[in-house]
Amino acid sequence: MSSATAAACPRQPAPGQPGGFDIHLDDEYVQCLGPADPADQYEGVAFAKSGNLIAVAAAGANAILLFRRGRDGRFEKAPFRRLAGGRHGLEFPHGVAFGTIGNRELLAAVERRGVISIWAQHADGGYADEPVARLHGPFAAMAHADGIAFVPSYPDFLAVCNYSSDTINFYRLNPGAASHFAVQPQVIFTSPYLRGPDGIAFSACGMLATANHSTDTLSIFRQVHGVAACAAPIYDPMPIAVIRDSTLRYPHSVAFCPETNHLAVTNSGSPYVNVYAATGTTPQADWSQACAATIPFVPPSVFEPINSANEQEGGPKGVAVSAREIAVCSPQMGIRVYAYGAARPMSL
Repeated sequence: MSSATAAACPRQPAPGQPGGFDIHLDDEYVQCLGPADPADQYEGVAFAKSGNLIAVAAAGANAILLFRRGRDGRFEKAPFRRLAGGRHGLEFPHGVAFGTIGNRELLAAVERRGVISIWAQHADGGYADEPVARLHGPFAAMAHADGIAFVPSYPDFLAVCNYSSDTINFYRLNPGAASHFAVQPQVIFTSPYLRGPDGIAFSACGMLATANHSTDTLSIFRQVHGVAACAAPIYDPMPIAVIRDSTLRYPHSVAFCPETNHLAVTNSGSPYVNVYAATGTTPQADWSQACAATIPFVPPSVFEPINSANEQEGGPKGVAVSAREIAVCSPQMGIRVYAYGAARPMSL
């Protein structure tokens, strides 16, 4: 048995217990989508605002794949759309995110080489292969870009993790534009608690969570309000919490679970998704240092040969949350969509 398997978190407590997280693991509740080929290498996943569309960054296929929910309420098992980046193409897309500007939905993907592609949804709900905008070049200041997310409390901002420079760049929509962002970041966030940031997530109230791949930690930062002429998201570099759980193994992606006060994180070096609970009376008070729950994702027979060859690989990669569903992806397992719930709803 690998060290990651042996050190796995305890299973979730019963629903209704403090920090309880109820996830349905029975086959009838779990939806399995793709991959047609493990070489497609699913790295990141995102839900559209409606919850009826899933995008996955297929790094090995150099494409973004779109899955839609069928009339029976379950997602179709095969993608209905493949976005290859138009005339410029995509190269190892690592993260993907949906956002809404006014009444228009945008889809953004970031490539490891430091290129952001943005697509705008058509009136019929579809997406053209050609992005409506691209951000790249020296002024974009991206270095080994990994995670990407729109900022709910500042919907005209897009944030990207820079793994090698330990920074997060915030790009602003050009004034009067529908989908074109300024190439130069308006804010570059730094903190001593950002170390190899691989995944990024924002809560509705503005909290920022990062998965720090280099230090096996999670950092949670609060947004600074009341700053004079604050036209951009500003974060306190001193986090409100740093989770140093020994079961974290190369954390890759994070997602807030607003229905249940939890934070889900994938581990590329462990077969599990870890789930942590907000432990105070408000989500910004404190967070558990130990798992409140785990989601077993990669079977040992699949995980162990890969992880034995490379301790940073074999586990789940992307994670996304919509209402009461969690989507998790990996190169070997494709996408799994779970139903979840818990005892203490709180607005994150």
